[in-house]
Amino acid sequence: MQKELWLPALLHFFVDFFSVYALFAFHLNGELAAILIFSYDALAFLPQPLFGALFEKSKRMPYLGSIGCLLAIIGALIPEAITAIVFFGIGNAIFHVCEGKLVLDKSEKSAPLGVFISFGSLGLGLALSFSNFYLYLSLLVVFIILAILNCFVPYAKAIPFVYQPKEGQDSTLILALVLIVLGVFFRGFFGQYTAYQWPTSSLSYLNALWFGLAIFFGKAIGGFLLDAFGSIPLIVVSFLLSFIGYFFPSSVSLSLLGVVGVNLLMALTMEFMRRATPKNTAFGFGLLAAFLLVGYETGYALKSYVAFQAWLDPILMALNAASLLFVYFLLRKEGRQTSALFAFHH
Repeated sequence: MQKELWLPALLHFFVDFFSVYALFAFHLNGELAAILIFSYDALAFLPQPLFGALFEKSKRMPYLGSIGCLLAIIGALIPEAITAIVFFGIGNAIFHVCEGKLVLDKSEKSAPLGVFISFGSLGLGLALSFSNFYLYLSLLVVFIILAILNCFVPYAKAIPFVYQPKEGQDSTLILALVLIVLGVFFRGFFGQYTAYQWPTSSLSYLNALWFGLAIFFGKAIGGFLLDAFGSIPLIVVSFLLSFIGYFFPSSVSLSLLGVVGVNLLMALTMEFMRRATPKNTAFGFGLLAAFLLVGYETGYALKSYVAFQAWLDPILMALNAASLLFVYFLLRKEGRQTSALFAFHH
């Protein structure tokens, strides 16, 4: 993994950490808290396709990414919830598409994709699990330094992504992109809809951290596994681990194993997306984020207002795996296979 690409991953940790930490530091309760949390999610995820389309051709992605960080830093210093959430949400959206595109376009392998996306989960898990003013202040200083440094890192010298469509071949594979987005929707849906039944214990206050670490680990190693073994083995392993978590909802360890399994696919999804639409990676990245939230909120709504339907989870898991397998064969048919992404057939 190119050393330049570690900085966007670290910044992802800080953006998500401060957004979530400050949001819960307001100690909001009841309906107002739910509305503001939903508002933050909507601002952070839903505008990403728009920002991606607007910034797609920009030559100043690191600067735009640092502007997103700056908005998050301003939000962290504002003592009023609604205004802070606006800064956090918009800053988060700008940061994600700009730094996400930078990593997509500068990474020749899949491992950096998983590493970049995983650090946000680590920041979120830590923010939900600890409350310490000195930790907050220390990390804020580091965040400011890294956001400034991001403007001066020579990303242009990093190894570029070498894949380009063949002459006469459509730049964007619409069907593949639709199926990729559907897969993300399914994962967001059953990620929220799954009925974990963990017993109340001394571990309960650390549940958010355990979840954050499981998500971090799954996303982080998914790209390395993809580079080493290819797509089909990764999809199969993810599917099997997801099922294990589904059948043992009252077991903390096995449920977390299922969470790891689901998140193994994040780097693969990003890899598929940049091959399906290599000239519009910022827009494609934004679509993934937006539909992940739509799936998550759909699962939340169903779980909240309708009796839990246990049969729905495995169906969604199977549809997720099937959609990715279909995309795999579409990309293979089009010859978009210049890395270990298709190692299973070598």
